[in-house]
Amino acid sequence: MEQTFLSGHRLPLLVFSALALTGLSAAAFYGWIIHSSSMILTLGQAGLPGCL
Repeated sequence: MEQTFLSGHRLPLLVFSALALTGLSAAAFYGWIIHSSSMILTLGQAGLPGCL
């Protein structure tokens, strides 16, 4: 029976992709933390529903 493993060139790509996705998610979360109050106030002033 043949065993299958990740080939040597795929593992670094998967690790890089996971780190990039984690960094992008962290940047988006940080932006939400910093700017969320102004976003909510702007929505409220414009009369849009605050269904966030």
